[in-house]
Amino acid sequence: MLDRFRPPSPSDETRTTCANCGAERYADEMLYDDHMEHYVCDRACFEDWADDNFEIVNDYYVRLNVY
Repeated sequence: MLDRFRPPSPSDETRTTCANCGAERYADEMLYDDHMEHYVCDRACFEDWADDNFEIVNDYYVRLNVY
């Protein structure tokens, strides 16, 4: 249980894996993709992931913006 008056120790912080490159980092240092429900390291990793998953990105854009 976390004590709200004590800063979290490294073992209390959530670590996660980047969906693009597989790097493991603290979740609060990464970007979270709410639609796909995964983390990426930074904008560059997101752009690499989006390039590799063009169909998913394209379908999502069409659903939101094309009538």
